[in-house]
Amino acid sequence: MKKKCRGIHTALVKAGWLIDGGGAPAKRHGWLHVVRGSVDRVGEEYRAQPLVDAPEMTVIDLSAYTVLPALIDSHVHLVMSGSPDETIRSTQPAAAFEDAATVIRGHVEASQQHGVMAVRDGGDANGHVTRYKESRKNGPDGHFVLKTANRGWYRPGRYGRIVGGAPLTGKGDLTAIERGMARADHVKLVNSGLNSLKTFGRQTTPQFSRETLSAIVSLAKTAAKPVMVHVNGELPVADAVMAGVSSIEHGYFMGRENLDRMADAGIFWVPTVAPMFAYARLGGEGADIAAQNMDHQLEQLTHARKAGVKVALGTDAGSPGVNHGAGVGLEMTLFLQAGYTLEEVIQTATAHGADLLGMKDRGCLWPGMPALFIAVPGPPEKVPQNLSESIVYTGNE
Repeated sequence: MKKKCRGIHTALVKAGWLIDGGGAPAKRHGWLHVVRGSVDRVGEEYRAQPLVDAPEMTVIDLSAYTVLPALIDSHVHLVMSGSPDETIRSTQPAAAFEDAATVIRGHVEASQQHGVMAVRDGGDANGHVTRYKESRKNGPDGHFVLKTANRGWYRPGRYGRIVGGAPLTGKGDLTAIERGMARADHVKLVNSGLNSLKTFGRQTTPQFSRETLSAIVSLAKTAAKPVMVHVNGELPVADAVMAGVSSIEHGYFMGRENLDRMADAGIFWVPTVAPMFAYARLGGEGADIAAQNMDHQLEQLTHARKAGVKVALGTDAGSPGVNHGAGVGLEMTLFLQAGYTLEEVIQTATAHGADLLGMKDRGCLWPGMPALFIAVPGPPEKVPQNLSESIVYTGNE
């Protein structure tokens, strides 16, 4: 059952632990003073000092919770569920809009159930997610944000149909992309194949030339549209990075040189480790290769942290075994395995996600920001496993 957000106008919020989303260590006994729906002051150790003079001040006691900004999943596919059932997986992408809308709504609600209040969709063959967004406006409770690519662009004979429908023809491609941008928040390109579950480390050739990628990026920048690229392998990633895309999606087997270039250029990486974990956990053919793929991706993530790559958390929810909402806790746990601190992990799912999605009104609990936050039962180390019990608070003016 969908949980409703709890509105907050003016109140003192007492947290057991407060994580602001900017990467700073958790504040024990942290507090927020919310005025007219926005964060006015932030502090810690509320037990050591009187915080508010007015005796009539509303106090929200979250001393048994960890409080943090509402979460952002930067890579999802809302028309697909995480079910590994092949019947479901084959019928959902081809469903009529009325049926797809029911599936999408359920996935939005599951996301909110886990404290996720913004997602970036990677496209679908029929543009159903865009149509859903246009018909639903701001989603449940008016605070859920859905960013859509409408569709993904790919070359004939290559991977991409499930996210893009018909491929580009090679003639008038820029015109087609420009026309498609009108209903999209960002441009989605597919510049490689999928990861192999038969051969570890197999790489495919780029779908687009570096020149074509650069032309598309230039076109998108003119329209103020970020460019996200599904891409794996050293050469396809190198071409995308040199073209100046906004984000590398997946990026398996791209190598440390590409990560260093991304750090220098300020290009985001959305590593989506959860699907390989899920494939390995589901067992069956390819499970061993999936586990190797996952381990290699975690090694790349460890290097990315040291190199200063801006990483945004994205689950690829809708992949087999990766459920919407629940996948965020799984991805967080995998980031921790790669050496990130919990505060850094939360930053990838809050401040970095907001930066990537171009949302200046969320991501951090700092003075002047809207009071959009979640309360998760228990101390910080319990956050990934307790996200399903999140309480969402939304600032109301």
